[in-house]
Amino acid sequence: MKTKTYNTKEQAKWKFIFAISMIVLATVMEISGYGNTNVGGLYLTAWFYTIGAISLVIAVKNHFYGGEIKYDERVQMLILKASRFTFSWLIYVGLVLMVVATINPMKVDLMTMSSFMLFSVIIVYKLYYWRISKKY
Repeated sequence: MKTKTYNTKEQAKWKFIFAISMIVLATVMEISGYGNTNVGGLYLTAWFYTIGAISLVIAVKNHFYGGEIKYDERVQMLILKASRFTFSWLIYVGLVLMVVATINPMKVDLMTMSSFMLFSVIIVYKLYYWRISKKY
């Protein structure tokens, strides 16, 4: 098996650029008067500030505490299987939620629903990856 490497310090500069651009975009929107743009109960500038701050924290962590990550074909196969299962699960859950919402309309705002979905996708991915890593 051939071992590949991934250097997190090289990718940190692109994360810095993305984080700063998100924060600048949110600031420009606030100054220009589009700061109160409401999309499904979520203010865009707050979303841009949050994404920028999280990206900045990840970039700082990767730059100062990162290094080379080594992986082989087995790990790539596990990642592919776990992400395929998670994507399929997300589609099935979305379909079930659409059917349930047509029968009985839900009174949940978009921000709460999207945060629950994001958290559940992360949990499902980690659990499935942990399960199949024991198998292979």
